[in-house]
Amino acid sequence: MEIAPIVRRVLGDVPLAVEGHDGSKAGPDDAVGTLVLANSDAQSIKRAAQAQGMDSLRDDGARKVLEGTTTVEEVLAATVEDVVVE
Repeated sequence: MEIAPIVRRVLGDVPLAVEGHDGSKAGPDDAVGTLVLANSDAQSIKRAAQAQGMDSLRDDGARKVLEGTTTVEEVLAATVEDVVVE
């Protein structure tokens, strides 16, 4: 049986600490957390998170398409804002 993580504290929409069923804790990386607390733009926060290994929503969707759990159309519909033109 899988137990969902418990969010201990929240600042806005960003959990400061999350405790898993085994007692392990995870939180935003210092660079990401610093940007969030400084009210940085979403694109800067996203870049910092991806530099720390976070996949984009579109990347995760592509993986799920390959697994057969969703469709390309659903991923594209859900990730329109995930595309950045620089």
